[in-house]
Amino acid sequence: MFNFISETMKAKRRKFTAVFKAQLALSAIQERKTLAELSKQFELSMPKYG
Repeated sequence: MFNFISETMKAKRRKFTAVFKAQLALSAIQERKTLAELSKQFELSMPKYG
């Protein structure tokens, strides 16, 4: 079957370090910002489960 999307067109998945995840978790636990604000700050998509 012919693949219409070449490998060069596919977006690469982002890989997050343990340090990044820890910073995000600490920011979320502190509850000083909303999820929308944290998503914007860390350049993440807004979680659908809110």
